[in-house]
Formats: sequence, C-alpha cells, structure tokens
Amino acid sequence: MKVSVVIITYNQEKFIAQAIESALMQKTDFSHEIVIGEDCSIDSTRDIVIGFQRRYPHRIRVLLSQNNLGPQHNFIRTLQACRAQYVALLEGDDYWTRPYKLQKQSDFLDSHRDCATCFHNVTRIYEDGSHEPHDFNSPEQKEISTIEDLLDGNFIHTCSAMFRRGLIVRFPDWFYRVKMGDWSLHILNAQYGNVGYINEAMANYRVHDKGIWMGLSWPKKYEAKLDVYRHLETHLNARHKSFIVTNLLHGYHNLALTYRDSGNIAKARKYIRLYLIKTIFSGRMLKRKDLKLFATIYYPKLSKPIWTIARHKRVGENCGWWINKKANLSQKQMAVTNKVNIIIITRNNLECLTKSTTDIYQKTDFPFELIVVDNSSDIPEVISYLKRIERRNDTRILWLPKNLFYFPAINLALKIIDRNNRYTLILNDDVEIYDDQWIQYFISIIEREENIAYVGDFMKRLFCPPLGGWIDGWCMFFRTEIFGKVGFFSEKYIWWYGPADYAVRTIKVGYDIEDIKRQGDRNNHVNGIIKHLGGRTFNTVSKDASLPLDKMFVPDFKFEDLLFEHGLYKYYIISKLQRVYSKINMLRSYELDQKT
Repeated sequence: MKVSVVIITYNQEKFIAQAIESALMQKTDFSHEIVIGEDCSIDSTRDIVIGFQRRYPHRIRVLLSQNNLGPQHNFIRTLQACRAQYVALLEGDDYWTRPYKLQKQSDFLDSHRDCATCFHNVTRIYEDGSHEPHDFNSPEQKEISTIEDLLDGNFIHTCSAMFRRGLIVRFPDWFYRVKMGDWSLHILNAQYGNVGYINEAMANYRVHDKGIWMGLSWPKKYEAKLDVYRHLETHLNARHKSFIVTNLLHGYHNLALTYRDSGNIAKARKYIRLYLIKTIFSGRMLKRKDLKLFATIYYPKLSKPIWTIARHKRVGENCGWWINKKANLSQKQMAVTNKVNIIIITRNNLECLTKSTTDIYQKTDFPFELIVVDNSSDIPEVISYLKRIERRNDTRILWLPKNLFYFPAINLALKIIDRNNRYTLILNDDVEIYDDQWIQYFISIIEREENIAYVGDFMKRLFCPPLGGWIDGWCMFFRTEIFGKVGFFSEKYIWWYGPADYAVRTIKVGYDIEDIKRQGDRNNHVNGIIKHLGGRTFNTVSKDASLPLDKMFVPDFKFEDLLFEHGLYKYYIISKLQRVYSKINMLRSYELDQKT
C-alpha cells in the first residue's frame, strides 16, 4: 500500500462528509487507505463516519473513542494505525479539490529522495463570506525548504502535507501537550529530510468560527508558538539553539509589551521575567530598552516620568512642561482606538490598485480605514473602480483636481485622517500582501519600544548617522501621534529624499525608526508578509505631475546636507569623515586590483 490518508474529526457534522468524499475521489495508480480518528463527538459526526465505513469497508477504517482524547492523542493513535509508505493529512473541516493530488505528491516523494515531506498550495475560504478566497502560500514560496525555514514559522497547511511514515519512532512527551501540533510534526519530520513544495492549490482550507485555531486571540497564538520553541530548544540539535533562543526572546518581549498595553500586568510581568532570565542565562547583554520595559511594567507610576525626562533632555525640551502635558493627556489617550489608517496614492494604475486594495480587504485581520488618494486619474476604468470601493464603510477616496505627485498628496491625506486611530500606514499601490497578520507584524515591531516613531523598509545607505539609513517611501507604518510632533512631509524634496528628510527630523525630536525586514529578507520584500513590486507607483504618479522637472531628482543630494540643514552638526562631521574614509578605501582597492 502506497498512501494512508489520516482524517481526524470531532463535532464536524457540517463538514466531515465533504472531507471524506474528497479523499474517496482520488485517482491513483496505487492502492491507498483512509484512516479516520473519530474522537467521541457529541453531534452526528460519528454516525456519518460509520455510514461511510459501511459503504466502503475495504477503503475506510474508523477508530472510535469511548471518551474524548483530545486532538493530539487522537492524531497520534490514528497515525500509528496507518500501514502505508506515505501519510497524507486531512482535517475533518477541510477538503481536497484535485483528484490527482495523492498521485502528484507520491510521485514527488518518489523522485525526491532527499525530501521527508512535501506539500502544496491551499485556497483559504471563509464560511461567512467576509473575505474572497485566496491562496495560503505566497508566490515566493521556495520549492525546497529546510528545517531552518520551518523554525521561522509554519508555511505548511495540514490538509496539504504528505510525509514518509516511520520517521518518528516515538513522539516526545511534550508533543501531546502543545497546541501547534501540525507545525511541531513538520519540524520533527524535517530532521530527516527537506520539505518539497508543489505550486498548485489542491485543497480548500475552511475558515469558520468553530475552528480551534481561529478562535484563539493573537497573544494566545503567540504563546502557543513560544511553547513549541521552548520544547524544541532542548529537543533539536545544538546548532539550532541560537536561532530558537533569539525567537524566544523576541516573543517574550512582544508579549510583555502586548499584555502591558492591554492592562494584564500579571501576564506582562511573567513574560518580562522570562525575557530577562533568558537573556542573562543565554549569555546575551541586556539593553537599556529592556530595563525600561521592566520599569514600566513593575513601577509604571514612577518610571514613566523618569524615562520621558531622560528622553527629552536629549533634545532640549522643557521636562516639567512635558510631564504636565503627559498628565493632562489622559482623557485624550482614552479616546485613542486600536485602529490603523491606511493611505494609498494612485494614478491610472488599475492593475496594481485592484490587487493592493483587494489584498487589504481580504487579508487585514485588524480594524482599519482605507484612504485612497487619486492623483487626478483620467482612465474611466480606474475612476469606475474607485467609485465602487468608495461605497464601502471602511474606504474613503480623496479626489484631487490635478496630479500633485507624491508627498503633497500624502500631506493632504494626513490632514483628513482620524487622529484617534493609533496607527497610520502609508503604502504604495504596487504591493502584494501575503499574510492576514501583516498589520499585527508591524505593530509587534513598533511597540518594542515607546521611542520608535515609525517602521518600514530600511534603506541602508552610507554616511547617514545616527541611523545608517532611512525608511523607504513604499511602506511606512507610523504612530499617528508622531505627525503632531514631527509634522508632515517636506514638499521641498521629492521621492526618497522626502523619507530621508523625515528621518532626520524624527531623530532631531528624540525618536527612532526601525526596520521591518528580518534577517535574510531581500530589498523591497518582507518574506511571507508583504512585497513591493517596485517602480510602478512612481511611473504612474510622476507622469504629467504638476511639478517642475528639476524637482524630480536632486543629482548632488547628499544625506549629510540634511544633517547640516537641521542643525545636527556632530553627525554632519561624522558623515563627512565616513565619506572621505570610504573614498580612501575605494582608491586603495583600485590600486590593489591594478597591481594584481
């Protein structure tokens, strides 16, 4: 026998029949079995499963429980009952959509002996119709992945996985307790081989309110992920420990911030303790922001004035005035909503606009208001599409009578945003969004420290102290309150000179900026989250812009000129010295190349 299909089910009377039928429709040139683990459902799921077994006794085996075992125990006993060479997984509320799915995956494993697991793309569908169906995996998904890739996060949907049976002789005790059993299983299997990907959607993943995972809040999901990391730290080879510890520290820090901001001080204290202990015992250095977070959690009344005084002394503000101002803002702060303003600039760019707005509507699992600034589009199809989305309650269109190019249009949008919304995102229309949690990902970075004003795609350029670069204009995620302190974008500089100018002004008032890219991410691409297609917004918005051509680019622009202009003379001198040092090194390299 070549393939065993594992289906585990509990209280899924609405969905289980479709799941079983999708397994029965498979067309293969080998024999396969269907093993169903029914976990003592209290609805009619058991009767439906037994009915199928009676109709197909030679193809279906059913394992019944006298009492509810729980998902992990039910899965393991069903897996251990399998007899075939390969095992394919299917949960009772999902279903396969291609009759040759099993054949394609078994052929893949036959021809890729280095792979322990293979999977394919999946279509995510929403039972309540709140979102359009969309792919689970991003277009950038690699054909061959390793255990290191899986440790960064789970990209294998359960209903798409097929793996070689017998790789795990005995499951570790902790596996029975974790909530992310599918991700843990794939990592354990990946110890014995690579993970292959078939770029074809061959199953539907059903999103509904009865789903166990979908019913968890974001902090609970994060805690479940950290629970897996804790066990893997001792279970896996030592070469993975540094990566796992880094992810644990990042998770503890984020959860401490999240629970602090939500008022759950007990949980916040738990995770800041774990963070500090893990940092010390892993031989890493504590940073000033770590001690600040500890103070704001354990001594909030005392620590807030101390830290704000320390910060604003650096920029010469009146500390007493600042503390009084902060104290008087309590009523206003209560009015702030956990919502994001999303601003998109567009002009005659129907293909990109349709894709980016559709992604926002379908893949934003966070309250938002979308403001589309139309730079005087004159293509009827674009105007028609804008009028159609303007009917939505979460969308506003800012119609401009002429093309103002980029930052003048951005500034007009910033004047009409809801200042009570906590965050504001400025986004190009030529982007693709891959993850439902993309906004939460930005929030997790900006909330690492109160001093972070905004985050985005960090452009690494030389001669740019104190940051070493600035945030590119295609994706900038702000705290909305920053615009009241730093102001709007300068219309003196165009395109990426504008973000560079804004970075310097942000530094000047005592704030920092932060990169959204993780280690290994390419330019203009945050792996698995969002991708910038590049150049399309500029090409359409700049065409026929009401700006003189000499404003489009400044050939002699140097970042240190901005430093001097804004009075950051210390950094200006350092920048000049860096530039001279770089030229000397270039000349030395040139001379060395000539000699060799």
